[in-house]
Amino acid sequence: ACLVGSEMCIREDFESGSLTHWSATGNAFARQPVKDDSVDARGRGQHSRHSGQWWIGTYELSLSDAPTGTLTSEPFTVSHPWASFLIGGGSDPKAVRVEIVDAASGTVFHSASGRDSEEMHRESVDMRPLAGKSAFLRLVDQSSAPWGHLNFDDFIFHPDAPVFPSSARSRQEE
Repeated sequence: ACLVGSEMCIREDFESGSLTHWSATGNAFARQPVKDDSVDARGRGQHSRHSGQWWIGTYELSLSDAPTGTLTSEPFTVSHPWASFLIGGGSDPKAVRVEIVDAASGTVFHSASGRDSEEMHRESVDMRPLAGKSAFLRLVDQSSAPWGHLNFDDFIFHPDAPVFPSSARSRQEE
């Protein structure tokens, strides 16, 4: 499923196994997306908590925080009042983050970072101010420091404010 190409398309979950409709800079997103739970495979008692088989993990394929770069989606129309996505990795918002950007102005509408954990949590976003407008997603990994990586998956539009279990709530709701 994808954000681009169809009015009915309301999800980005990388299940095509490719980065079609995305453009990358730098090397952090080389060979992405990641298949299966490579976090669990390292045997440290954590899980990525991704959705489906494929997801973005800038540490996973190099096993290093050194790679940096951006991954930007093609613009899409904000067709629903709410959105959510899975995010994990580093917590420094200056270094690693997911941005929802108003395509017309280039203004960052929403930004989120991980919690210094490989396990992704669900971030919910009130998209009503962007209703009917064009937006795009930008994944940013600008750090080679410890926790200088980003995990991301499953951007979904919702018709109503999403409700998730407390372990999956966004920081906005806590």
